[in-house]
Amino acid sequence: MSAIAIYSWLSWVLGTVACALIGVILFSIPVAILAGAGTPDVMQEHNKFFSTLTGCLIICACFYKTRSIIITTLFGAAIFGLTFKVFMN
Repeated sequence: MSAIAIYSWLSWVLGTVACALIGVILFSIPVAILAGAGTPDVMQEHNKFFSTLTGCLIICACFYKTRSIIITTLFGAAIFGLTFKVFMN
């Protein structure tokens, strides 16, 4: 294997890894915004902490599985609502 082939392969691997890393960082921004939006509610009403934490964890897991912020937001809101209803009664 020549030095040029090794350099070409190495640059391709590093480029792929860097691109994947940047993709994960960019896809994490909406999840961080959604998690930050729930913070004032939890600070005012401490009884919503468990429901908000559950919804946030579901949002993170669903987003990394589907990569769709719309489906993730709807699913996270549904889980938040269910846990809020179950644990508030």
